[in-house]
Amino acid sequence: PGATEVSTAKGLALWLVICSLCLIGFTSSLDGSITAIALPKISTTLASEDKYVAMALANGFVLAQTVVQPEFAQICDIFGRR
Repeated sequence: PGATEVSTAKGLALWLVICSLCLIGFTSSLDGSITAIALPKISTTLASEDKYVAMALANGFVLAQTVVQPEFAQICDIFGRR
């Protein structure tokens, strides 16, 4: 009976991690799509239509943040919290 409980707990933890990663991916894609849709209007309002491409490249930050966020969270769990 003890081995079954450990297996079940590990399964639950695995699914919680997968759900967390899915949520992070969803919020990142939502943020990127909202920014991409609003960017032409923002650049027109700020009278910086010629800098639209440079502003669009800033969305690369969103992708980079999404990629490294789970790793930094795990590092904080291992070394930062006791």
